[in-house]
Parts: sequence; C-alpha cells; structure tokens
Amino acid sequence: MEKFFAQIVPDFIQQSAVWAQTVAWIDANSTLVTVSLVFSVALLVASPFIIAWIAVRLPVDYFVGEERPDVMGQKLNPLLYWGFRIVKNIIGVILIIAGIAMLVLPGQGILTILIGVSLVQFPGKYQLERWLISQPAVLGSINWIRRKANVPELLAPDEQPKQPSGKV
Repeated sequence: MEKFFAQIVPDFIQQSAVWAQTVAWIDANSTLVTVSLVFSVALLVASPFIIAWIAVRLPVDYFVGEERPDVMGQKLNPLLYWGFRIVKNIIGVILIIAGIAMLVLPGQGILTILIGVSLVQFPGKYQLERWLISQPAVLGSINWIRRKANVPELLAPDEQPKQPSGKV
C-alpha cells in the first residue's frame, strides 16, 4: 500500500505525521476501506438507474398539493405499511452515515447523503422537496427522464392538473 501512495502523493505530504497516521489507519482497517470502496462503486453505478426508476413512477401531480399524497399507504395493510416505513428510515440513516464517511473515504459521499435524506421522513421534508422540484433545472431534468420513458411530465408545485372541459 505504501508503494502505491508513494507514486501518487507528493513527498512533502508523505513526510507529515498526519499522513503516516492516515496510512496506518487505512492499513489497519483495510476491510472497512474495501467494503466502503465496493459500496461506493456499486452506488455510483446503481444511482442513475434508481433515480430514473423513482422519477418515472411518481404520479404526475405528486408535488401539486400542500400535503404529500399517500401513494403507498392505500395499497398495503397497516402492519406492512409501518414495517416498510421503519425499514426505509433505517436504510436512509445507514446511507446518511455511509455518505458522511465517504466524504473522507473513497466514494460518492454527497450523492449517498442525498439518497439517504430522500428515504428518511422528517417534518418539513415535503415542503423541501416541493421547493427543490420547483427549481427549473431540477424539474427539467426529471421531466427529461420522464419524456425518455414516454411518461407524462411532472406538474410543477404551483400548477394544477388540467381538468376535462366537460364538452360533449
């Protein structure tokens, strides 16, 4: 490991005490570093597909109302619904912790944190999501994905669904 670092890291950094401690920590925790690296690469490869999958499955008017529509709760029995919510929050917290670790370890730290935050439920989250989706670049990107999948575009939070005219 030291030979690898010697080739890519400048000498003045290699001579510092912090550098020696960092290399020693990496050597002592090689399994953790390897697992983190594999997880990071897997998330890097999978995240565009996960994001597209979620973007295509959102209802067209998902962000229009003042309150989040309960898309899934109507389909599951209460035990499964609450079990799913608990598991989803646990996975979100794990991803947030992993993302924070990836800020100093190899990996997509910020992307992992954002995916984790999207899974965790907290007060004001829907308003934050509505604000994010109201940004033209974000809405345009998501609608680009939806157009590629031949799915109707999302309505912006301030738009209302078009009502049929009622004319016969």
